[in-house]
Amino acid sequence: MLDEGLILYSYHREQLDAIFEQLNDTLPCPPFEHSNWPNNAISWFLDSSTSFVALMYELKHILEEYDTIVTVLQYQDVGTILYRDAYQVVAKSNQL
Repeated sequence: MLDEGLILYSYHREQLDAIFEQLNDTLPCPPFEHSNWPNNAISWFLDSSTSFVALMYELKHILEEYDTIVTVLQYQDVGTILYRDAYQVVAKSNQL
């Protein structure tokens, strides 16, 4: 979640709004509210979800402009898969 108090240049705010609008319009939302998933469940993009991964890297670069540390995790074994759609999985991680 972005800190609402973070003061951004207007062009970055517009970029962020466009990124989140695209994500909200095109990426299915896993049913977190209606599940008994553990607290360490985490969402991962599938390798084939290149357009969504690209959006995340855009977001990462914008946040780094404001000295926000962003860590990218890449794993082959994401843990026990609890949910899967065409773009992402939610898994119970054994590593986090």
